[in-house]
Amino acid sequence: MNLQSPIYSIMVAPPYCRLLLEEGLTQSTPYHYVIIDGLAELNTYAFDRDDYYAQADANVCYTNKDHKPLILPAYTIMDLEKTLPDYCICRCNGKYELSVEGTFPELEVVKEDRLPDALALMVMQGIRKRVLRTENINERITQL
Repeated sequence: MNLQSPIYSIMVAPPYCRLLLEEGLTQSTPYHYVIIDGLAELNTYAFDRDDYYAQADANVCYTNKDHKPLILPAYTIMDLEKTLPDYCICRCNGKYELSVEGTFPELEVVKEDRLPDALALMVMQGIRKRVLRTENINERITQL
């Protein structure tokens, strides 16, 4: 998977999606990653009104038990951005630096190569330090 592709520029990378899921974030996102043998593919059923493709994928998962795919929610910049309090973002030395200054001094500055991944790390840090609650995050993510 090429994370430099335009479609992936707004998506959190699969390893961070997995960590966010483990922290208790919702699986209800319009996009999801299907990971088979370590290769991630971005997928959606948003336009599958008759559940044709969803059912076909479920059949593949059922019949191919040796290589059952891992399905992870694919969080976007917008999903995570609306869960954070006011923050400051800058780009320095090729990395995004994200900070929540003043409001929550217990949260440290996050530095990452990609903006979606920096947001994911800040959300994880907020959950672990009990500044953010997963219930509130999930509610905001699932709102239209």
